Amino acid sequence: RAYHHDESDYDRQYNLDTFHLEQVSMEAQHILALCHDHGLPKSVPVLEIGCGTGRISVGLATHPDISRLLITDPSPVFCRIVQRKLQSSGVKANHVDFGVLLAEDVALLPAGSVSLIILRSVLHHILNVDEFLAACAKVLPSGGLLMCEEPYYEGYMMMGFLAQFIADLLAATGY
Repeated sequence: RAYHHDESDYDRQYNLDTFHLEQVSMEAQHILALCHDHGLPKSVPVLEIGCGTGRISVGLATHPDISRLLITDPSPVFCRIVQRKLQSSGVKANHVDFGVLLAEDVALLPAGSVSLIILRSVLHHILNVDEFLAACAKVLPSGGLLMCEEPYYEGYMMMGFLAQFIADLLAATGY
């Protein structure tokens, strides 16, 4: 599917063109602290689905608790933007890999291969959420976590309401 806007213009369009490494590192630290509070061990492989322009990606890449980080997006342009941000920030990212991947194709990854799957402003783009969640459950090991952060705008309130049923949906389908 084509993007609604030119990917190279997303940061400016959403007022994210001022990039602060300290701020994105702090955001990633808070996200991982929440995950650790819910049982995620340290030094785990992480999959980010839908990196966009890298607001979470760069912060995750700087965090010592991540042994391996696979940053993905269906847009090669977004992947290149994140790579440039890592390079320009001086982040040593030898534990980071990039892949062009649709969220719906997460099932292509090996079972149990990542301990955390993180999505920021992505879930509302997925056409078949049931299949996507089932595929994530297969990719995660027992005790793995799926973390979704969705925008809270008027049009997205229903997604927030529906998110409370994710655990029930997974249980009903055997995951």
